[in-house]
Amino acid sequence: MRTNVPGSNPDDFDYAASKSAASDSILREARDAGVRLVRCLWADTSNIIRGRAVHIDSLRQHMINGIGVPASTMGLTITDLQAAPYLHGLVRLLPDPSTFRVIQYAPNTALMIGDLYETDLQPWALCPRTFLKRMLADLADLGLHLQVSFEIQYYFGIRTNDGSFVPVDESLYSSSIGMAVAGKVVNEIAGSLDEQRIGLDTYYPESGHGQQELVLRPTDPLNACDDLVMVRESIRSIAWVHGWYASFAARPFETQPSSGLAIQFSLLDRHDHNQIFGESSESADTSRDFVTAELSDLAQSFIAGVLNHLPGQVAIACPTVNSYRRFQPQAPVSPFAIWGFDNRQVMLSIIPLTWREENSAAHVEFRLADGSANPYLMLGSLVAAGIDGISAHTPLAEPVQYSPSVMDLSAQESSRHPLPATLGSACEALEQDAMLQAALGSPLFETYLAVKRQEVKSFDGLTPVVEQIRHFWKF
Repeated sequence: MRTNVPGSNPDDFDYAASKSAASDSILREARDAGVRLVRCLWADTSNIIRGRAVHIDSLRQHMINGIGVPASTMGLTITDLQAAPYLHGLVRLLPDPSTFRVIQYAPNTALMIGDLYETDLQPWALCPRTFLKRMLADLADLGLHLQVSFEIQYYFGIRTNDGSFVPVDESLYSSSIGMAVAGKVVNEIAGSLDEQRIGLDTYYPESGHGQQELVLRPTDPLNACDDLVMVRESIRSIAWVHGWYASFAARPFETQPSSGLAIQFSLLDRHDHNQIFGESSESADTSRDFVTAELSDLAQSFIAGVLNHLPGQVAIACPTVNSYRRFQPQAPVSPFAIWGFDNRQVMLSIIPLTWREENSAAHVEFRLADGSANPYLMLGSLVAAGIDGISAHTPLAEPVQYSPSVMDLSAQESSRHPLPATLGSACEALEQDAMLQAALGSPLFETYLAVKRQEVKSFDGLTPVVEQIRHFWKF
């Protein structure tokens, strides 16, 4: 695995020159827009979005040299308990010029997303965004890359006098009444995303009271994750202005459906040709299901790798105690390491080509994650698992072409590889996954586990209502 990222050497003259030129360009844009403060953000191990706001007069200096941030922040839980006391000193937050956006929901303000570096400006081993870059570089070494889009589910709620939250409406799935209630807020959100050059595809009310879904347009993986952070910031901030709270927690209301974060991705070669479908090798077993036979060898191995490492990925894609309230045998997406063809009730589904766009539209939908997942860690671990599947030529199991919920519980447990049912057991599965440990690197791997295990202790014995209140406004 790579320990560095191509083009990130601060001693390189081109690196310094490009940083200086980029900062000059951004300063002109920022001053023309009347920007006073620039929020420089990063996502920590628990996917709490943290940041520093830099005055416009200091921005150029900090874009070149970085902003001092305590290393200990990467060891904080979602309640700010320190789980990694061995982290000390400062690291540097370097804003990425490509992420500069003026945000109209905060007057005279812009934002940027940054990478975390050592004080000598070498990439920091605990930076989630750098981890994703490394995995994408490893995938590029195989002549492959991804196109990624996110389906984002969340709730609009209001806070009551006793400190609890309730949904803003009682609308139904795709109800026009739900659109009417949330119309003004959603319109402002859509406008904000347009201003930030973030591609919104569709929006509709989901099946929970006050629950919404946005689907973003496909882009490259790093941009997709950056966009997801910006979308989340936009939704929460705009809702707040209207007196609402927006929550991306997995199960913020005990009596309402859970919220997920679906990832749709296409596997492309260096010529941008979709590799999901294609001719299988001559040695392929043609007696197998026709769906499997039509998948390319690359896609089969990539998907098999993801499924093979799914138990360990659960701790990353479902990273909170609250996440596991999504995992019910009769839930819309059953918690088993299985895949299917156009089957929205399994964790990984092949979405087929359409009658107009043919093979170019085929993609994979990964439905394990929820909105509390750090997108860089989650997508990076998925890529690492897929690469491992390709390298090992991992065989793909038969698809499931029905809802797992129609099986009785004993059949589910015995034949469908159940996933970890608690954050604690998910941490154990991650600890046993040597490939994911190597991909993440020991510092990030060990700190992540320390943070998650501290959260398990912190929420032990709390009632579901208290747990949900404490998760609601964190994500």
